[in-house]
Amino acid sequence: MGRYPAQPLEEKLAWMRERQLRKAEAQAKPIAVAPSPLPPARAEETPAQRKMMRVPEVAEELSVSESSVRRWFAKRAVVIKEGRRKTTMLISRRVLEDWKREHTGVSLR
Repeated sequence: MGRYPAQPLEEKLAWMRERQLRKAEAQAKPIAVAPSPLPPARAEETPAQRKMMRVPEVAEELSVSESSVRRWFAKRAVVIKEGRRKTTMLISRRVLEDWKREHTGVSLR
């Protein structure tokens, strides 16, 4: 009646044990951790430079739209929550300063 041909109980139990062992081995494998999008902290960094800013704050500071900020900082920002309709991104002050320096050629400190 089932989809599979009838098997003796011993064969089915052996198959189930093998499957459980394979599953346990797969779960025991180390998981690769994605690298952080932020560069490592600098020794001379101040707490103000470590401050994280939301996209609207960065957009206001740069006088551009939020969509531009999301596009420009897509690879540099820390994504806190990613959803179908809304993605929450945080951008550190240091990353923002580095970006400004790259695009203006002037130190803004």
